[in-house]
Amino acid sequence: MNPLARFETLAKPWYRVIDLHDSAVESNEEPLRVPGLQIIGGALEHLYIQCAQDSTRVRVHLRVWGSEPEAVHQDWSEPESGVLACASGTLLVNQWAVGPAAEWDLPSAGFFHAQVRQRGRQDVTRKIAELWEEADERGLTTKETTALMRGLDGTEQYLVDLWPASEKS
Repeated sequence: MNPLARFETLAKPWYRVIDLHDSAVESNEEPLRVPGLQIIGGALEHLYIQCAQDSTRVRVHLRVWGSEPEAVHQDWSEPESGVLACASGTLLVNQWAVGPAAEWDLPSAGFFHAQVRQRGRQDVTRKIAELWEEADERGLTTKETTALMRGLDGTEQYLVDLWPASEKS
């Protein structure tokens, strides 16, 4: 089975959060935590991805399916599940301090089951620490260090799978 739609973008995780939400709903900068989950929190119209860092941009992949996917996810973490309402059919990938990184028109509107997987969280954390150590040893300015970090953009990645759900299931 192939997805109905695929989307991808780079987004800056201000305050270590990426907020996927219905375009008709305002951003909420106080994410609700879902007990026991490290990666996502949410409210009905928001899916918050808690990133490992806020120094580099993360890559967000979205796939929309007609039914629950049977896909194999090699090299991705186990999924964390949630529900997302998108009544407008347009999903924003919001970067709190600077606005949307992307606006995606979904194949349909409504309630969706959501699964979020990640990869690269440990890698990017380690690489950032190494880069800061190297920058300190070489006496680089913050501007020079920030430029070097651009090479790490997309190392931390999130895969979001959505498929139709009955209301608020």
